[in-house]
Amino acid sequence: FDIFRNREISTGAVAIREQLADLDLRIIIDYSWAEWKELGEEGPTGNEWEDRKIGRRRDFLVRRIELAKHFIRTNIDPEWMVLCLLPVLPPELRPIIQIEGGKLMSSDINELYRRVIYRNNTLTDLLTTSRSTPGELVMCQEKLVQEAVDTLLDNGIRGQPMRDGHNKVYKSFSDVIEGKEGRFRETLLGKRVDYSGRSVIVVGPSLSLHRCGLPREIAIELFQAFELLRVKFGTKGRLYGKYFRKLCGDILYC
Repeated sequence: FDIFRNREISTGAVAIREQLADLDLRIIIDYSWAEWKELGEEGPTGNEWEDRKIGRRRDFLVRRIELAKHFIRTNIDPEWMVLCLLPVLPPELRPIIQIEGGKLMSSDINELYRRVIYRNNTLTDLLTTSRSTPGELVMCQEKLVQEAVDTLLDNGIRGQPMRDGHNKVYKSFSDVIEGKEGRFRETLLGKRVDYSGRSVIVVGPSLSLHRCGLPREIAIELFQAFELLRVKFGTKGRLYGKYFRKLCGDILYC
């Protein structure tokens, strides 16, 4: 204890970020590749449990190499995975609506933000106004801030999700984004765009395993413009469009 008493020791996200900032990705790739090659040269040990352990280790090394290469290729620093600034959604995405009787209905995100702000302000007061605050109390409050941030990003990631007064689980960032009703699929990917179509997937008994069928109407709409451009019909595009439809059968194969 006397040796480490005067040393500065980091904990929490700060310590993780410092460790990530000190990583040399190219050295990690070289060491991982050397270990992977060495494990492959050893061959089977005759012990099934040991062979599985070696196989899992080699798979882990491959994933580590791919991740490090991805960081280098995309010019991303590993320490960026630790948030220093918490993103705040615009008011349009977390509205407050007034209903009958003058009552207000607020988005769940607002309540989770309020929880983060309240706990962070309490931590700030402990660090600035109370110089004699015990270190254990500060660490406990830091954990509460981290817990509030985790709940905001993914409610339930720590086990028991946070609920409101009606025992309803709050919707966090992950709930707003993921799924069919999420922000991306509902508002961005769900829009109609040119040269795209959707249909119900069904079994085609007459098709081979390497073939798929496309409904005639969808095929006409998708490829008609490209066919018109290919034959350079110009102003006669409408006439060719009718002719193109007549040539199409019930099913086009690709």
